[in-house]
Amino acid sequence: MEKKIVECRGKVCPIPVITALRVFNQLKKGDELEITVDDPLAIKSIPQELGSFESDVRVEKIEKGWKITINKKV
Repeated sequence: MEKKIVECRGKVCPIPVITALRVFNQLKKGDELEITVDDPLAIKSIPQELGSFESDVRVEKIEKGWKITINKKV
């Protein structure tokens, strides 16, 4: 299992969504993507986009933004 960490604080949508999709598509089954954002639109858009790819998506409030964790199932 591999874990990819992507920093997208300071970037506005759709850049965090595009970045998350690009990295997610490189992951293998069981891998995890952790992306940090500070754009409130991203915490809605990223789970919507990646939730349709048979993945578990969690959003957690952190200092100066949010951490979105995606586990690829398929």
